[in-house]
Amino acid sequence: MNAEERRLKNIARYEARVRQVKRIKRTMIGVAAAAVVGIVAIVSASGRKSTKAEQTAELNQNNTVTPGAGTAAVSATGTSEAVTTSSASSDAGTTASAGAGTASSSAASAGAGTASSSAASAGEGAVSSSAQVDTGVFGTVGRTIVMAANEGEKVVNTPKYIWASPKGATEGNVNDPVPENDPSLMEGKEKIIYLTFDDGPGKYTEQLLGILKKHNAKATFFVTNQFPEYQNLIKSEAEEGHSIAVHSYLHDYKTIYAGSDQYWDDFEKMQQVIEDQTGYRTELVRFPGGSSNTISRFNPGIMTELAKEVEEKGYTFIDWNASSGDGEAHTSRESVISDSEKQCSYSDTSVLLCHDIKQSTVDAMDEFLTWGEQNGYTFLPMSPHSKACHQKINN
Repeated sequence: MNAEERRLKNIARYEARVRQVKRIKRTMIGVAAAAVVGIVAIVSASGRKSTKAEQTAELNQNNTVTPGAGTAAVSATGTSEAVTTSSASSDAGTTASAGAGTASSSAASAGAGTASSSAASAGEGAVSSSAQVDTGVFGTVGRTIVMAANEGEKVVNTPKYIWASPKGATEGNVNDPVPENDPSLMEGKEKIIYLTFDDGPGKYTEQLLGILKKHNAKATFFVTNQFPEYQNLIKSEAEEGHSIAVHSYLHDYKTIYAGSDQYWDDFEKMQQVIEDQTGYRTELVRFPGGSSNTISRFNPGIMTELAKEVEEKGYTFIDWNASSGDGEAHTSRESVISDSEKQCSYSDTSVLLCHDIKQSTVDAMDEFLTWGEQNGYTFLPMSPHSKACHQKINN
């Protein structure tokens, strides 16, 4: 199965998953409504109406709503560790107002790549019950609990980031269904630029992160260990919603392309650095020099061999279809801006090659991002399902 067939298959899986989620949401709303009716009945029997604050405090203490026989409840947390079941809470940001003793439901988008759903009754003497999904900016749905009567609990672990495998995983899972918040689903719907930065982190990376934050732009960092004193910036990159990918530990062509064993030894060292900084491994890879490089020809056939092995192990290797030109020995801020604008104009989905160890590149980003915004482009992080732009392998 080639990359395009995998992408179409994953989109089909995604659509099936959306239908399943909608069915679960309808069940969840029914459970919440039943819980509200029961609580109102108890309040009426007690001879007085409890205040909203008292009821909310009691529900927060119990922190559960028990489904009836044959029903199910779903809850997702915003962290990878916390686990809840159909939590009952009062949240001004996610509840909808309704009359006393009634229930309502709402699904809202909470910024790019985020979502929340709630079933609530917030009238006088009523309480709110909500189940929330907070994905962050192309981030996590944490642990999802599916709980059904007499069936125990089924725990579904999802990675914290769209680029990640679960902590400790040895291989990627590129054939998993596409998550609802995967940026690749925007391809063909919006004009997208995937900013990619190789060879860092380095002394200009922190400046770059500030520029990206200013524009609310996301990027993908193909990291190395060339400058170990800046390793901590990998954590910063991940926490700010950017994608992390393996480039190379040593970035020494003679070493990593000497053979398959040497390449994977270097790869695993870099994966360990990423895991140490973020708690996760990455499913994304970019070969030093790209898959089409000729510098590896001292070992005939090595790139053909490695490209096959990468896919067999479940990883996605990424090349590019646009270049900032900053791989040349001498570049200027102006040339980076000019080359980037020109090359990204050729496609509605561009994977732009840049290097965050180049000062001229980082200095160019503010103006380039402004140009992109003015021309209707969205800057997204890459996932294993994104357009990989594979080039012709020359070795």
